[in-house]
Amino acid sequence: MHWKFYEAMENATQDKASVVPPSNLLVSSAESKTPDDTDVEARSGSAVHGRSLQRKRKAEEAPAWFTEYMEARRVESERRWQAAQELEKEKLEVMKGLLEALKKKD
Repeated sequence: MHWKFYEAMENATQDKASVVPPSNLLVSSAESKTPDDTDVEARSGSAVHGRSLQRKRKAEEAPAWFTEYMEARRVESERRWQAAQELEKEKLEVMKGLLEALKKKD
């Protein structure tokens, strides 16, 4: 199943260099390699794959402020999860009490 305008969009963009870059464009940027890149390329067989791994490594080295922010978000999310679980337990206890009261009434 495709988007209803998929074919029209594909026909409109298939010959555009900005959408489909020439195949030698990525290869030409691979000339400035570090030893790390060469090792990754040898294992993966792809210069593009090597560069994406290098970007991923850089992304893993987040600034301290961002790491602290994400940790604070994780802690807050955990606190909210615990509060939601406690609320659900309370709701279940109220429902059980209500059921008991209804059974006694019969």
